[in-house]
Amino acid sequence: GGGASAFKEKMKTLKAAQVICCTCIGSGSDMLDNMTFDRVLVDEATQATEPAVLVPLTRGCRQLVLVGDHCQLPPTVLSTIAEEEGLGVPLFSRLVACGVPPFMLDTQYRMHPAIAMFPSDLFYGGKLCNGVSPPERRPLAGFPWPREEFPVAFVPVNHGVEVDDGVSKVNEAEAAAACDAVAALLAGGQCGTQDIAVVTPYAAQVRLIRRLTRKLTAARGPPHVEVSSTDGFQGREKEAVVFSSVRSNDYGAVGFVSDWRRVNVSFTRARRGLIVIGNDHTLRRGDPDTWMPWLAWADAHGINMDKPGVPRGRYEPEQLRRVRGGTTAAEMLKDVLARQQAQLKTAERQLERAEAKGKGHIMGRSGDDSGEDGGEGGAVTAGGGDSQTAAAGGNGGAKTLEQDLALLENEDGCWDDSDSDGDADVGMTPSVSRTTLATGSSSNRNSDAGDDEPMDAWDL
Repeated sequence: GGGASAFKEKMKTLKAAQVICCTCIGSGSDMLDNMTFDRVLVDEATQATEPAVLVPLTRGCRQLVLVGDHCQLPPTVLSTIAEEEGLGVPLFSRLVACGVPPFMLDTQYRMHPAIAMFPSDLFYGGKLCNGVSPPERRPLAGFPWPREEFPVAFVPVNHGVEVDDGVSKVNEAEAAAACDAVAALLAGGQCGTQDIAVVTPYAAQVRLIRRLTRKLTAARGPPHVEVSSTDGFQGREKEAVVFSSVRSNDYGAVGFVSDWRRVNVSFTRARRGLIVIGNDHTLRRGDPDTWMPWLAWADAHGINMDKPGVPRGRYEPEQLRRVRGGTTAAEMLKDVLARQQAQLKTAERQLERAEAKGKGHIMGRSGDDSGEDGGEGGAVTAGGGDSQTAAAGGNGGAKTLEQDLALLENEDGCWDDSDSDGDADVGMTPSVSRTTLATGSSSNRNSDAGDDEPMDAWDL
């Protein structure tokens, strides 16, 4: 019948194709059962779990290229136990930790150089280069940028209060400030609602700001200003991005807002203007590793809108690293992997005890901090060229954790949250910066979080 005929036509098309594009899990489709793929390229590899990446490798893979950014958010894992067992560590990051040298795509074509400055200095060791000039990304009119021709601003909202909303949080004062920023940008006449995004880590804040911005722009009609969680906006870009951190308390609790990878994603989505809104007292007190350096950088560059008299001298990358305590992205990755290994060992001991009592069982849990609805530099790992190499890199063989991490000592590693789309091509899209390609094993991007952009070089 018609169904059988359509199926034969699809199979004929597949067999004639030189390149087949699909998701990692989709590569396990019955329609591909009689086909082999010598070469596998996995985009957004750092957002794919290892089991997902293994699916396309079973199709006869001999050469694997992993493209991603381990300086941005890892796969979303909803089970705490599964995350503690290591499911949240993507194959890309594990290969880097095992010594497969990454090849870095270090030029970004998305952001005004001023927007790229802080992420480059703090997250990418100062190695990020700009493929666009300031005249190509002129600051948007309407918003009162603290510095002319420097489209980055920090708007302190210290009178706001964070309020629990179920398992999420809202901050009405910051939501109002975000709407004010949107109104100012729209009044400037150089961008429309489709060119602006408001990004925040909390789903409840997303819902509040979405309601407010739709009221604000009701007369304009669709498209509306996009409001998204940080995790959901990874891989996306807009002309202007307004970020609301939400957290505002006297004891410096910032929760997963302190995740440096989440901050990196949030700060690298904008092309011509980045407006950061938050309680500087809470952020300084709660996160000395990422937010304190950011606020010090904002003060030094005269972009803290509450401190117009701050000197505007260059805040050198070396100073950033001193403020941060000398921690680099590579060192942070080591810490993450070390914690994963420690958690895995603990889980193994618990399982052994349970099995000894005849109660062995398997459980899973994933842990994307955001717990809400839910950016791209990259490194390119050019490791071996066959599946055997990839497999060896994936599990580290008999190497100890110390040996694995020692292989990173001479590298400036960088690495890379669910409501957005993505669009990046290695070395090809306009938003390219550092992307991580891992050759010698294959990986595909796994995006639960929503709209993600396929990892590019740095779809910053």
